[in-house]
Amino acid sequence: MGNLQFRRGTASQLSGITPLAGEPIFTTDTNGLFIGDGTTAGGIAVGGGTVNSVAFSGGTTGLSVTGSPITSSGTITLAGTLGIANGGTGQTTASGAINALLPTQTGNSGKFLTTNGTAASWATVPSGGYPKQLGYMGF
Repeated sequence: MGNLQFRRGTASQLSGITPLAGEPIFTTDTNGLFIGDGTTAGGIAVGGGTVNSVAFSGGTTGLSVTGSPITSSGTITLAGTLGIANGGTGQTTASGAINALLPTQTGNSGKFLTTNGTAASWATVPSGGYPKQLGYMGF
């Protein structure tokens, strides 16, 4: 079985030829791979390519985007509050964020927050005071 031969040379050398339809050519200076179509000088680039525009959207995250799309250079800016369903708290203040993360506080006045190692929950303070796990030494 024979070897497959590619026409090869520098990009400037190969830009002046029109490869036959299906003929592969390789640019040794830019490592580009091109396939001839019988009419396009230098052939048609395989893979790679150039990105001409990048666009962003806040989608359903609760974030807004400005500066999009970028077509040559620029800055994309995100603003807003990340929604709970997307990993945020949906709140704009520290106290609002902690309250969004805690178990519901309604009906739990005077209770303390505890955990079973997996989930946080509210517990009633025992009649003798706070439990020893909280460091209460009875002083």
